[in-house]
Amino acid sequence: MVKTYWNVPKLNFVTKPDQSGILVIVYYLNQQQLTVNLNFEILKNNNFKIMILVNLIGQSQLHLTTTQNHLEANSTSDLLCKATVDQDSRFSYYGKVVINKAANQAHAYQRNENLILDSGSTIVSEPSLEIKANDVFCTHGSFTSYLDPLELYYLQTRGLSLCAAEKLLTKGFLLSGLDKLLIEPVITVSRLENLRQQVGHYLLSNH
Repeated sequence: MVKTYWNVPKLNFVTKPDQSGILVIVYYLNQQQLTVNLNFEILKNNNFKIMILVNLIGQSQLHLTTTQNHLEANSTSDLLCKATVDQDSRFSYYGKVVINKAANQAHAYQRNENLILDSGSTIVSEPSLEIKANDVFCTHGSFTSYLDPLELYYLQTRGLSLCAAEKLLTKGFLLSGLDKLLIEPVITVSRLENLRQQVGHYLLSNH
């Protein structure tokens, strides 16, 4: 199962036992403000990969909260949120992993990777864990960086303008997470390439 969502303000995704899938959730904001709550209820023998891609420009603000709620045993969730902010925009991310008492042998992964494109934009990232079971494996992390001046310089020496170089690096940063989905048995190479084109066009066509 592969599901794609575009600029949704709220999502309460409830899985079925023994189900696997990929969720791709995309946000492109230009001069907009949005508060988003995404809740994922993970059940027995689930294996879900969740990809959230964010591009903010034009003094936009996105306040995003995600909850990976493991309710039953032998469940896996893997969430990656990648965001770029430009033109005095602001991104706030609050990621929570909850492992309930009945969810032994749960595996929960959460990572937030951010790219700041100008001096006026800001990012706040706060991951958290709430673990009520003993036999579990959980990791979470956050990483924020800026565009590499050497990479920008190299692309400009190859004939790209500064704007085109920034756009190319931004696209590469955001779409790199999708390449990891190919290891999943639920998506084919052609389906992944189609997804890359759709997401890339939506995120960057108006940048």
